[in-house]
Amino acid sequence: LLTVTNKIEAYIDELDERSLLEKPEGCKWTRLTLIIAQLRHLQYHTGIIMGFIICDTGKWPLVIGLENEIPGNDFPYFG
Repeated sequence: LLTVTNKIEAYIDELDERSLLEKPEGCKWTRLTLIIAQLRHLQYHTGIIMGFIICDTGKWPLVIGLENEIPGNDFPYFG
């Protein structure tokens, strides 16, 4: 039985430059555009959630960025 993670990884492993520029049948956008649109959609909702947290608590969530290591359980979630 494939998990969602396995399915996503299998799909990504099959992608190459040619397939990223193809439009799925009946779709007006390329696969690359669709993937980027999903990431943008996720960021949009994450931003809304963060806005509610900031408004409710007055605290801003800390961001670790790309260069820092993923912290352990002792990471202070808010600054």
